Amino acid sequence: MASRLGLDCDLFLGLSTLSLYLFMEAVERERLWLYGVAGVGFGLCLYTYVLSYLILPLFLLAAGIYLFQLKKLSWKQIFLFGLPLFLLAVPLMLLILVNQLGWESLQLGPFTIPRMLLYRGDEFGFYLSPARIRDLFLACFWHDGEYSSAFPGYGTMFVWSVPLVFVGLYGMIRSCWRGRGEKRFDMRVLLLFYLAAQLIIACTINEVFTYKLNAVFFCLVCCILQAVELLEGWWKKKVKKGGIQSWYGGVGLLYLLGGLAFAVFYFSGGGNASYAKGWYFREPYEKAWNANIDKIGDRILYTDPNIAYFLYSTRIPPQEITESMLENDSRSFRNLRFYLGAQYRENAAYLVSNDNTEYMQVLLDWGYEKQYEDEHYSVWY
Repeated sequence: MASRLGLDCDLFLGLSTLSLYLFMEAVERERLWLYGVAGVGFGLCLYTYVLSYLILPLFLLAAGIYLFQLKKLSWKQIFLFGLPLFLLAVPLMLLILVNQLGWESLQLGPFTIPRMLLYRGDEFGFYLSPARIRDLFLACFWHDGEYSSAFPGYGTMFVWSVPLVFVGLYGMIRSCWRGRGEKRFDMRVLLLFYLAAQLIIACTINEVFTYKLNAVFFCLVCCILQAVELLEGWWKKKVKKGGIQSWYGGVGLLYLLGGLAFAVFYFSGGGNASYAKGWYFREPYEKAWNANIDKIGDRILYTDPNIAYFLYSTRIPPQEITESMLENDSRSFRNLRFYLGAQYRENAAYLVSNDNTEYMQVLLDWGYEKQYEDEHYSVWY
């Protein structure tokens, strides 16, 4: 609850995929109850990642116009879909108002609409440029530079999948364009709308990383499947006998061998070697914290800002630390300072990453001694 109210962002891919499927099934089968379930699904999606606040409305607007044009959407269906979606969105709308307008936290019975320490409304703008297109390509198809996004040697997908995505995308667009006058529902149109919504919104955020675009990968997989189907006809012309079987068998074998190669790399230690810092926040802090917190006593502890994440998740109720830091200094809580100071301080302790050799030399010059060290962190006082 440092920057938003919601679920883990990794759930955006799975939950949005399921919700999109339910929505397509509702349109295809014209079952009213499916519209209600799809509305619940999309409402929950809003809690998975902050970008969904923009992606889903843009997608639903385009999908609604398309379905109205085909006379595949009635006001009753809109109501059954929109009611649960709206009810689930109300707390988030209040959250935006509280933080955007600078209101105090709202207490609604047992529920709290809090002010956020790191409200993320300032992440949005307009960033369309050649550099942004390059960053989008890297984030979707290779590696965005973040160690937690993908293994550099493998990227976000197999190399041969990249051309298949573009072949499939071309096939989808061509097919939908040719069928535009037939007035029949085509699920691929909704997939294209969903893909377009994500790419458009990706041009409104200050930085592009793979984890911010995680929901796009369902659309990319659909493009790959479309490419495999599209290229099947070309293969059948080349191989007269057993063309279909050999084509799908060959594609399946290619991905099977690729998956096995990745499994060997990962489980033989490649994963640990590539993710030297893949533990992220909790494990190393847990070890250093438990070993030293009693010894540090009432000293002021200066440390890496990322320790706040550890505290949010394991030690302190998030609302307690958020309210304290909002009222006082956003970089301090109790005797903790979430920064490494540039001036000498008496009666202080420092929790420093072992990678930060420059600052450890500063501590030596100040006369501090290393009291603890593990594979990730050292403690000085």
